[in-house]
Amino acid sequence: MVGMTRMVVRSRRFTHLGNTVKYATILGLTLACTWAGTAGATSWHRTGASVFGPICDPGETVLGYRGDYLPSHPWAFAELGMGTALGGLPYRARLRIQDPVSHRSMTVRRLDIGLGGGLVAGLRRSIDIYDWALRRLLRGRFSCSWTGVVKYRLLK
Repeated sequence: MVGMTRMVVRSRRFTHLGNTVKYATILGLTLACTWAGTAGATSWHRTGASVFGPICDPGETVLGYRGDYLPSHPWAFAELGMGTALGGLPYRARLRIQDPVSHRSMTVRRLDIGLGGGLVAGLRRSIDIYDWALRRLLRGRFSCSWTGVVKYRLLK
């Protein structure tokens, strides 16, 4: 009878050890997937950008694609390629953009989409920055015909 009890106890120990390994594996995979999902959020990318808004084009609509009144949201940007140029960001996604010349940066939200345009310095034009935000970012170098390269990263 004592031998039988020892076998049951050993069996339970191995079952407990097996569950621990299983849960550790699941936890490890979960952490790996989480890290992989946020890795791109911390790295900077370069893309072509241009300007849009009523200052530069008085006849242009001031409503975003979901009805946002853009003058009340001056820190807006449009994802070009009809919302696919940066991978189809969700509505109101936040980007940190940086001017590579002055190193000034600011946070903008995706409130609009647009068609796009030609290449900028050999890079795909992916972002249209609302004119109020771009004026603040570029300071003295702003013009309504501005196109240039910006650095960006997605914020969570």
